[in-house]
Amino acid sequence: MTTPWTPSGEVSVDATEPTLEPVPGLPLDALMSSPTDELSRPRLSEITATLPIADVAPRADDNPIWMSTATVDNDGRIAVRSALRVLGWPIGPVTLTANPRAGSLLVTAGGRHVVTAKAMLRLPVAMRRACDLAAGAHVLLIVSPDCDGLLLFTSYAVRRRICGANVQDDGGT
Repeated sequence: MTTPWTPSGEVSVDATEPTLEPVPGLPLDALMSSPTDELSRPRLSEITATLPIADVAPRADDNPIWMSTATVDNDGRIAVRSALRVLGWPIGPVTLTANPRAGSLLVTAGGRHVVTAKAMLRLPVAMRRACDLAAGAHVLLIVSPDCDGLLLFTSYAVRRRICGANVQDDGGT
């Protein structure tokens, strides 16, 4: 039961007793038993047998989109090991293309930037500044089956997509 708070600091309490409704298939006296009375407690199998189970249909999408998040570290690096595994890329050179207006970066195979042996990708300072990515900023990593690359979206780009184009940007963190 929650206790409402008033501006004066007083607490108002509802004096009505909470009602206990029986769980289908479980006797009410089993719910009212003392926690120290081990013999009268319902068995786990009795409880779980009466709980509803959601019927979740399997996904029909044969080409799911892979998503994860990463945090920009103090040196401007992000961890991309899982993304490389999904793409089937080895650790090595990549190309980075930034779209600061959209708050996105595209990583493609081959190029002059390097994914380190620890699967860390260093984002160049100019790209971090253009996309407003400071240390501690979160990015959304996406690998789409129809795109042979890794897409990175800044948090403000994601916020803009979710809330609409008229959202006031407060930075990339």
